Amino acid sequence: GGWTALKRQRLAAHALRRIAVVLPGILADLVAIDILAPPDIEDQLGVTGGDLQGGVRTPDQMLGWRPGPRLGIAGVYLAGPGSAAGPLGACAAGVAAAVALLADAP
Repeated sequence: GGWTALKRQRLAAHALRRIAVVLPGILADLVAIDILAPPDIEDQLGVTGGDLQGGVRTPDQMLGWRPGPRLGIAGVYLAGPGSAAGPLGACAAGVAAAVALLADAP
């Protein structure tokens, strides 16, 4: 079925239980919860099927056609799957962003 409010609450509760095990006490600092389900991603980002990969992996959407880790705003780096390194492998975009950040550090 669809992403009802009850399903969203259950997902949030499940995730928070798991987080509390790894980071005890962190939930005391929690101010709000917002569950983004595939239909929300489609509505807000305009991607089909809730695609978090930043688009399909066709030649016209690979490597140089995707943004690099530097976004042109000082101190802001892209480390997600929508970046040029994102589709290449696990953590590749994060590594690229970390390398760029270290290279830019004074």
